[in-house]
Amino acid sequence: DQAQQSVPNLDRMIIRTVTMTLAVTDVPDAFHKVEQIVSQQRGYLAGTQIRQDGDRQIATMTIRVPADQATYQATLEQLRGISERVVDEQSQAQDVTEQYVDIDARLRTLKASEENLLQLLAKAQKIDDNLQIQRELTNVRTQIEQIQSQKQSLERRADMATINLTLRESVVFIRPGWSPGGTFEEAVRALGSALRGLTIAAIWIAVFSPIWGGALVILWLLLRGVVWLARRSDRRPAG
Repeated sequence: DQAQQSVPNLDRMIIRTVTMTLAVTDVPDAFHKVEQIVSQQRGYLAGTQIRQDGDRQIATMTIRVPADQATYQATLEQLRGISERVVDEQSQAQDVTEQYVDIDARLRTLKASEENLLQLLAKAQKIDDNLQIQRELTNVRTQIEQIQSQKQSLERRADMATINLTLRESVVFIRPGWSPGGTFEEAVRALGSALRGLTIAAIWIAVFSPIWGGALVILWLLLRGVVWLARRSDRRPAG
């Protein structure tokens, strides 16, 4: 309860994280500029990677800079300034004040227990009592180390904002304007395609002419036979 009541009296402990994707003209050059920005803002690079994605390069960087408002905002503005455009940007602020106060209270309690055990150890007369107190003291000190590690981790994460930055080469699409020469070339290509199509059709017709030619001759003979029979039946005298 005392820990919870003390929260409003403390500065809020905020862990800030930003994820950004920037489109840049030249990834290595932008990478170098990012290094300069981070150095100027008293930060450091916690991790970097440059890889090839097809014809484009992609760089990923984990940046840590002081989380005070002036430095934090100035760093983001300078990073945006080296890009052609900001593809994506997401920010997150995690308030860990209550968690930090709770850890600090637990740490004070454990340290008080450690002091009590040390006093009991100094007064212990029996070997069994001495061994039991030492085991309990070891357990308490282990918990103290774990709690201190958690507290320091929160302090570091709150003191230094994290920026997960991705640099991508921008792709420029060029749409050529209209020109008479280009139109003439397209027309010539279209005419060539049409002539090739006609030539191919003529070859197919020539190759299969014995088949469809014979069929036409037979059809023509059948038609003539039907016409001859019709005329002959018309010439017969009526019964």
